[in-house]
Amino acid sequence: MGSPVERCGDAVPGAREAKGLGGRADSRLQVVAVHGLRCLRRHRQRQPPGREGCSRSGRTGRRGPRPVTGGSVPEPRWRLRISYKKTGRPSYISHLDFVRLFERAARRAGLPLAFSGGYSPAPRIAYGWPLPVGMPGLAEYADIELTERVDPEAAAESLNRAFPEGIRVRDARYVSPHGASLMAELNAAAYVLRIPSLGRSLDQWREAASEVMARDRLEVVRERAGEPGGARSGRSSAGGKVMRKTVDVRPLILRVEVREVAPDGKVVVFTELSLGDKGVGRPQEVAALLQTALCKSCPLETVRDDEPDPMPGLEGLEIVRLGLRKV
Repeated sequence: MGSPVERCGDAVPGAREAKGLGGRADSRLQVVAVHGLRCLRRHRQRQPPGREGCSRSGRTGRRGPRPVTGGSVPEPRWRLRISYKKTGRPSYISHLDFVRLFERAARRAGLPLAFSGGYSPAPRIAYGWPLPVGMPGLAEYADIELTERVDPEAAAESLNRAFPEGIRVRDARYVSPHGASLMAELNAAAYVLRIPSLGRSLDQWREAASEVMARDRLEVVRERAGEPGGARSGRSSAGGKVMRKTVDVRPLILRVEVREVAPDGKVVVFTELSLGDKGVGRPQEVAALLQTALCKSCPLETVRDDEPDPMPGLEGLEIVRLGLRKV
């Protein structure tokens, strides 16, 4: 079969004879050409949008394979909010690995999960602010979107059977499917810090906490991997580039309270930090600020001359995130 012009031209009476007459049949050849152009124009008008002209095969009129599009995904009707704790060995799992673990557990639990559309459908599960690697969490949250309503207690029991040791569902309840996301709704976190007392009394630690909260500005230097940026850039211990940035963390610290000195000699500190677009508070920075304020408030006679570093950093610091909340 020829092109649309050839096929349409053959349909004109006398077209085949005109092809063999050469230059003696100019008038008939003009008729064939005009008729072929009209037929080609009608052929292009019948093509779907975006496929005018030649196809992938390079021949006019041939249509290539149509792209596969994802089917319509029904809008989920139920949003189940899960409160869980992550302690022990699972606390050393990265957030991306934990997401894969959570999805597999939800599948094994037999929940009627709602999936996203497109070429790679995935369960519609939203998570709260991720935990740093190695930090336990006692009240973390995740929203699971379902296509059918199930009993929350039964769903919690099924998930607990599917989760490994160290991850346990504390509570499950339904929330509005049209509400704000978890990271937008929960914008603060509570932490418990266990800091080595460094031989200071409880009153000295409380004075240091009061001094930190009385400041209008608290600047810390944060480091992250990146490209060199002038005087503030340096090199990490592994030889890679790092970026140093000075940040005022005072608006991110909502509360600092020194509670007690534990029998093992560590000071128990409760703190609440802000999480949001303006920044994320880090409990390690609170511990460092407390130690800095404590060093300034201590009398000089408490520091021995033979002690090279009276404030030996944050070695032995323990942090547990109590949970997320809205402020």
